[in-house]
Amino acid sequence: MLYIPRIQSIKVLDLLQKIPCIGLIGPRQCGKSTLVKNLGIKELIYLDLESREDLAKIGDPGMFFMNNSSHLICLDEVQRLPDIFIDVKAKVDKTDQNGQFILLGSASPALLKQSSESLAGRVIFLNLSGFLWPEIKNDTTFNQYLFRGGFPRSILATDDATSQLWLESYIRTFFERDLLDLSPGISQHQVSRLFSMLAHVHGQELNVLKLSKSLELAYNTIKKYIDTLIASFQLFIVPAYTANHGKRLVKSPKLYLSDTGILHYLLGIDSYTRLLAHPVYGFSFEGLIIQNIMALYPMFRYSFYKTSHGEEIDLILEGKGKRMAIEIKATNTPVVNKGFYKAQEDIKCDEAWVIALVPNRAQLKENVFQTNLDDFLDYLSIW
Repeated sequence: MLYIPRIQSIKVLDLLQKIPCIGLIGPRQCGKSTLVKNLGIKELIYLDLESREDLAKIGDPGMFFMNNSSHLICLDEVQRLPDIFIDVKAKVDKTDQNGQFILLGSASPALLKQSSESLAGRVIFLNLSGFLWPEIKNDTTFNQYLFRGGFPRSILATDDATSQLWLESYIRTFFERDLLDLSPGISQHQVSRLFSMLAHVHGQELNVLKLSKSLELAYNTIKKYIDTLIASFQLFIVPAYTANHGKRLVKSPKLYLSDTGILHYLLGIDSYTRLLAHPVYGFSFEGLIIQNIMALYPMFRYSFYKTSHGEEIDLILEGKGKRMAIEIKATNTPVVNKGFYKAQEDIKCDEAWVIALVPNRAQLKENVFQTNLDDFLDYLSIW
């Protein structure tokens, strides 16, 4: 498969000069191992801990690490061999060098818990998602990216039918194997039902009580399942804005499926044309925009704003002593209602942006602009 450079590659190479271990975590099949293998490091030893052959090579981890002390060692699916963290720590402490290990994992709770106990102060974690728009835009169209999602084997498939087959296989494998590895004893049938139901409320406020009644499961069980799906990178949430300024605010977070390709498959949408006619289209576009912004600029604080009177802001971005309001419109003729401007005034934003399918940046009012995703991401880099 064609290798497309990833933005996180630059951060990985930089951090290898500064710290002994890099942890790269994200969903299966998002391109973690491909990224590492294409860093251009000749002294790299890659070991897949799901491979019997590679496990045999590392029968005595401590000895293996010392015999290869001049190499950068990458351990893939490291959560499958949790005891190895002890040997990694011993090697790191003995040689006292930067750039010794890259740890790859698709189960963040196990990976983070074990590493925090064994590798505190010795590892920095980076997240990797499927392709972000700046990474893939030269190899596809935005419409195809929105419809197929960011997983490499989906977005780069020869046609939509092949993409759909891959997504079907990915979802089945996740619920039949990966989910049980992440949370032994969990009911894969119940979580699968919940996941499908969450696709129907993608981009809306999370109502755990309603889900609990619909699925006839305990409230705390639903919360546990949602936490598991978030931890396995299948969902993400945007918290509600909570600053107290005398307004009655929605307090529940908004919930999104992390990949639009998976979202559309679960909803039975098998073409971009059908997506355009589906009620989820605007929510799907919104989720994709938000996911790109949050993944590329994780240093900012994010929330959404909604009052009991319907005044709403899709995304609030806070950082560097400033606050920005963002409205997202899946159209080339965006119209912003009074509620957005009122909400912007309520939270005292420094500036506001409307991200839509428009070709160029335009100013709507003082400190209010509309633009496309490419231009907005570029603007954030200097904000």
